[in-house]
Amino acid sequence: CEFCLAAPLACVSGVTGADLKKRVIRIMTERPALRLDARRKALLAFAAFLAIAVPVGFGLAKGKPGQANPAQSASSQTVVNYDDPRLSGQSNPAQNAALSEAGDANATRPKFEVASIKPNRSGDDKMNLMMSPSGRFSANAMSAKTLIELAYHLKSDDQLVGAPSWVNTEKFDIEAKADDAFVQKMRKMSFDEGGQQMRLMVQSLLADRFNLKASRETQERPVYVLVVAKNGPKLTPTKLPPPGQMGARPPGPPGHGGSVGEGVRMRPGQLTCMGVATSFLAEVLSRQPELAGRIVIDETGLKGRYDGSLKWTPEFQRGGMAGGPGPTEVSGPGGAPGGNGQAADGTEADASGPSIFTALQEQLGLRLKPAKGPVEVLVIDHIEPPTPN
Repeated sequence: CEFCLAAPLACVSGVTGADLKKRVIRIMTERPALRLDARRKALLAFAAFLAIAVPVGFGLAKGKPGQANPAQSASSQTVVNYDDPRLSGQSNPAQNAALSEAGDANATRPKFEVASIKPNRSGDDKMNLMMSPSGRFSANAMSAKTLIELAYHLKSDDQLVGAPSWVNTEKFDIEAKADDAFVQKMRKMSFDEGGQQMRLMVQSLLADRFNLKASRETQERPVYVLVVAKNGPKLTPTKLPPPGQMGARPPGPPGHGGSVGEGVRMRPGQLTCMGVATSFLAEVLSRQPELAGRIVIDETGLKGRYDGSLKWTPEFQRGGMAGGPGPTEVSGPGGAPGGNGQAADGTEADASGPSIFTALQEQLGLRLKPAKGPVEVLVIDHIEPPTPN
């Protein structure tokens, strides 16, 4: 009490003029100094709202695009449109949306009901691949690199970055099948949509059995632009029926893969197309070793589907580059990476014949122009050999 009534020290901050009696009375009466009415409560609530909303709103306004929504950010980093008009000459929204590999995408992608993977040590370079409307996927002597290129619709080996050497040297036999309920859904899809669903299932297979983890980047790279040559195109409009639903199975000639409405036979120095769009032809050309990995962009402006054949002298017979894998025939929806081998008649191509660039102008009336453009690449972050079963 003496301390409270005494004058405060000069070095201590305090309140002078204290009255002990008044203070004791105020404490004992327990009377609030001021009660909050409705107006004051509303004012206090508004102040609290401003205290929270102002910094949050400032952060959203100043934040970088894609950071406000982590799910959208992850998707934007991994979704790539390999059917951008600049890359393939036509757009396929179903394929664009289906190529997402973000976060838990493996949980949402369709999967094969059963799948068997076994090493192939036969030494036979001939690869066989079949994808059918019944939901069956079958491959013999297929490398992991080819499987990745098929699953992610890559048009050139150069679009695959960071892969270990074994993905190209080790071969596998794969048998897989979708469940009956999913097959019934696929039968009602177009061939493009059904083929993309098969590719998504192969993506799931790679993630589950090869533990594949990959990301995508866009890089400026040398490309070729496919244009009509000076004297006009020499392609023949196809008489084959257009592709319908997967369950329809329109007829086609042997080797055409009639269930897809378009097909290609490839051998070293020989290419036969039946019922294909020029955008599909550009994809096939992108895989030819003579183009040294450059993507071919279709800018012919040609619509419809065509038949045509091309014959040239492979570079490895000209003393340029080594030969590639054995012959390849593709049957089924979705398209697949091409391969090399002997000519269809079992003979070797004439070493004095034209190059692929000359043959393309003389035989199909098309021309490849060198250029530069954006190319999407798939970067392998992790992959390991599968456990055989």
